[in-house]
Order: sequence, then structure tokens, then C-alpha cells
Amino acid sequence: MKAAELFEATRAPTDKGYYTPGYDEDAKIVVGQVKDWMARIGATAEDIAEAVKQAKELPSYSQLKSYDKSTAREAKNGTFSFKKPRRDEKTDEKYMVYANGQIRSSSLGGGYGSEPPKHAPTRLKSPKPTLVAGDAVKSLVKVYDGAFKELGKKMDDRKAKKAGKLPEVEASHRGKDYILSCELSKFDDGFRALIKHKEDGRVSYLSQKSFDTPAAAVEHARKVFNGDVSGFRY
Repeated sequence: MKAAELFEATRAPTDKGYYTPGYDEDAKIVVGQVKDWMARIGATAEDIAEAVKQAKELPSYSQLKSYDKSTAREAKNGTFSFKKPRRDEKTDEKYMVYANGQIRSSSLGGGYGSEPPKHAPTRLKSPKPTLVAGDAVKSLVKVYDGAFKELGKKMDDRKAKKAGKLPEVEASHRGKDYILSCELSKFDDGFRALIKHKEDGRVSYLSQKSFDTPAAAVEHARKVFNGDVSGFRY
């Protein structure tokens, strides 16, 4: 059984356009549907299953193992799903590693599995896949290894420990209490402005832009909350 038959088709395979299997050198992201990648390298369902098995023996996987929450269906499709509590301990960050090496993330509200993603899945920077000619299993294992190493860096707590406790400022509007704060960016070494509900930690605003310091990020959150900058709805 070819992997092209295994994955559910959501877009017709094409050799033109953004979804052609490949690598965006500028954005540093893997592009193209997984099923098209698998068809290109001739990977079968059996190849995928064997590659997933071998990938779990990689040293790069060991640092992520405790966060692996992959379902049976995800594993069958060659997808690894990792969930890690965010710093507020009330929400989870979900990371997906696909069989083509693409890495995505999304924020989950209310703890593991209780609510749908608060933010649509975002493609993260991923290493360029390295393939082994004529060997689909070895190719997939190498792709997983590179993706796991990259994801390990993103999930590393050392930057968080270096930043220390992030500032929090309480604010109220029409009887509702909010926390103006910031979080470490997954995309660079900066901080993203954050506004969340004090009661349950639900995120109401998260800036796309990163700021150099926690103080600058919180000041931006304050401006957004006060209506000096658009982007927040009570």
C-alpha cells in the first residue's frame, strides 16, 4: 500500500505552486503535503511504521519522549504529537512533527485535550530534509532526527530559566480581571506581549511582534489594553 493512498487527500498533487514538495530556503520551512512527499520517495505504510519505530530509538527523541502524546491514528500517518505545559501551567503548547519534517505548533486552552487550539497551527522553522536515495525508511528516520533536534531546541527550558519570572500586571475592565504579561517567543530570542484572563488563564491577546525585553512587551500589552494600539477585544 502506497503512502499516497494512506493519507487523506485535501489538495490535488501538483508540480507547480506553493504546495509542491520542497523546502523554502528563505522561510526555513518544509512545504508540500506529507502524502506527496511519501509518494515521491516511494514510502509505503509499512515503511512509515518501521521509521516511526526506529525514530523512537533516536537520542534526539529521548529528550522529547515524556511529552509524546501521539494518538494511534497520528502514529499510523507518521506524525508525532508533543504537548508541554506553558509557563502559566493552565494551557498547553502542542507541537507536531510530520513525516516530511515539517514542525507546527498551536496553543491549547484549559489543559491537555479539554479545548480546541486557541491559535491556528503555525509552521515553525525546520531543518532541510536529508533523504537517502533508494531507502524510504532511512530517509524518514533522518528527517525525524533533524526535526526532533530542532524541536528540542525550541522546547528547551534554559532560555526560560535565564529570563526568570516574567512580569505580570493586573488590570480590570467592566468587572473582569486580566493579567498583562509576556511570554518567550518560539521564533526568536524576544518576548511577545500577552493579555489573559486572570480567572482561568485564557489568552485574549498575543502579539505577533517580539520585543527585546519583558518590560517592553508588557508596556505594549498595556497600550493594547488601554486602546492606544488596536488588536484587543474585551
